[in-house]
Amino acid sequence: MKTFVTTAAATAIFAALAGAGSALADESTESADAPSEVVKYHSSDATTAGGAERLYSRIHAAAWHVCSDMFPANNGPDALEGLRCIRTLTDDAVKQVNSPQLTEVYEQREGYAPPG
Repeated sequence: MKTFVTTAAATAIFAALAGAGSALADESTESADAPSEVVKYHSSDATTAGGAERLYSRIHAAAWHVCSDMFPANNGPDALEGLRCIRTLTDDAVKQVNSPQLTEVYEQREGYAPPG
């Protein structure tokens, strides 16, 4: 099982788990007061279309929680910063998972056109 911490200070941090129930994260790279959220997953979670969909949803939800703590929803400039924050954290996490299935789900959900 793997895990990453979605945080505004360190975007996403990956760590292998020592055991099934314990997460390892490099706390020295995180700010003590920066909002963060842990997402745990198995490598196999990102190998099927359904698993990649579920993992993407969990990543996006974690990014939304972290960013909404920093940028409360409203119609002002903070709302735009909040959206940028969510996209940045989600993008970073998807890249770090490095799964073609997850990348495909991400690109479909975010409206990216495949190169070509």
